[in-house]
Amino acid sequence: MNYLLLADIHSNLEALVTSLKDFSENFSLDEKTFSKIHNSLKPYNIDITPKQFSKDETKIVSLGDIVGYGPDANDCTSIIRELADLSVVGNHEHYLFGQQDNTLTLSERFGLNGGVLEALALNYKDLSQVNIDFLRNMVDAPRVIYDKDLQLGFSHAIPSKSKDFLYPATDKSEIFRKNSVEKLLTFRDAQTYFMGHAHVSGISSKKSDYLVELVKNTFNKDDISASTISLKKYLKKNSELVLVPSIGQPRDGDNRSGYAVYDSKTKDLIFRRVPYDIMVSVKKLVYSGYPKHLVMRLVHGT
Repeated sequence: MNYLLLADIHSNLEALVTSLKDFSENFSLDEKTFSKIHNSLKPYNIDITPKQFSKDETKIVSLGDIVGYGPDANDCTSIIRELADLSVVGNHEHYLFGQQDNTLTLSERFGLNGGVLEALALNYKDLSQVNIDFLRNMVDAPRVIYDKDLQLGFSHAIPSKSKDFLYPATDKSEIFRKNSVEKLLTFRDAQTYFMGHAHVSGISSKKSDYLVELVKNTFNKDDISASTISLKKYLKKNSELVLVPSIGQPRDGDNRSGYAVYDSKTKDLIFRRVPYDIMVSVKKLVYSGYPKHLVMRLVHGT
């Protein structure tokens, strides 16, 4: 079984369709999945040529935050609604309906910055009713989804019983470390967890107290590079955590779109970064009245 892992799309259509095209043309996948991706890209006049077909099934997993920040919430939600075999809720879906239903807590409402609520208000106006229903159903669903046969778990943030969307501990987020480690792995149905939320790529294990080892590519606008990590050395008795890079708003200094591919047979994990036409996304943000600093985040990847 192969998994295409998409996280933190954040309404960035150009990044999403470019990454889907890249995946389809650089990885072997089954004909059914290829056909689904091909059909999802047709409305954007994007043609794809398969690398080769495989008998192994491919599952597409959305790790949350389809919406937020970017200008194309409806298109991105439609693509994920049609493509994803598994979808988990992100904090931006939670905030989207919390804002509409006036159910955000005081700490959420006053703790949010960076134009989060402003962007989500614009996003909501863009959404069709069918996509509103799809996203609302995600909010009401469990925050962690399991493949129990393969001992895999999928969530947006750290899998925990907390109602908060917790960040992992990295060199830049030690403030979250104690809270995260104490609540991590309260679920015991998986050996490996995949999550987004941090907008960086990384991997950690209990052996390192879940301090994330970041995996970063050096930016080269003329190159599409992939980093391959084998999980075999991590798969001991204790669970581990994999941070999937962001499709639509990377924050590791590399402005290319990011996604991950996991092969459950070989236990290999690939982090892939893909350049896309950022200026198209930038123009949409500006013309649609989104906060200006969101433009700089895209351009600089921070």
